[in-house]
Amino acid sequence: MTITRRAALLALSATAAAPALAQTAPKSDPAAPIRALYARPGAARSREPFTKRLQALRAAAIKRSRELEEPVSGLDFDYSVNGQDHEDGMARSVRIAVLTQSDSRAEVKVTFRNGAPQELRYDMALEGGRWLVDDVRSLTNDTAWVLSELYREGAATPNS
Repeated sequence: MTITRRAALLALSATAAAPALAQTAPKSDPAAPIRALYARPGAARSREPFTKRLQALRAAAIKRSRELEEPVSGLDFDYSVNGQDHEDGMARSVRIAVLTQSDSRAEVKVTFRNGAPQELRYDMALEGGRWLVDDVRSLTNDTAWVLSELYREGAATPNS
């Protein structure tokens, strides 16, 4: 068999295998919205990449915060940096990894240094054809929290 014929057969077999490979390849990257968050840590965001569920919880906390004229649980820090502020150079320490992924759900791990080592887990959901944040958990021992629970607590904050 000549080299040209062998190359043609290889090309043909690769073309035939392409549809099967495309079916097993992930449709999109669930970590993409997370990478965008950490591209500019601490930057003001006009809209969070949240699912409708998490948006509703956040809106309820914001409403209660306005009624009380003070920050409520979940709104008194920047969840993405696990603190009020972020240290210079934090972005260089950010590591993002997709831990699990199905057709509609994923878990993304984010580690970084902000005063101390931090670890956050993002529960992602495919909604409207886009990966969005459905919840966030801090796994840092002294500051463990779940964002949806903080928003629920904030929305239920009683008058002082």
